[in-house]
Amino acid sequence: MSYLALIFFVALSLLAALFLLALSRWWSPSAVVRDKNHPDIRLPLDSYRPLFFVLIGETVLLLFCAWAVHFKAGLAVGRAHLHEMGIFALVVFVGLFYLWRKGGRG
Repeated sequence: MSYLALIFFVALSLLAALFLLALSRWWSPSAVVRDKNHPDIRLPLDSYRPLFFVLIGETVLLLFCAWAVHFKAGLAVGRAHLHEMGIFALVVFVGLFYLWRKGGRG
């Protein structure tokens, strides 16, 4: 009974995705214009690099918050998870330092 809401959410999400795919298939033009596939200019995409810093930081923050809730609950495995999160933080910070030293900021 506890998974009923999750199953309902997944089914509703799949139905919405299939509905939107069918709707786009119905509304899309039938012929593809070939001129749109060849742009006259190329735009530089160097601005995506700082996005990696933000994405990694938000992921780490999300995982740390989930760990903090688990640790605050006082479970016996909380201390073991403290070591795991320390190793995780070390790996992330070494990776960020490597990215920073290689000129990842742009």
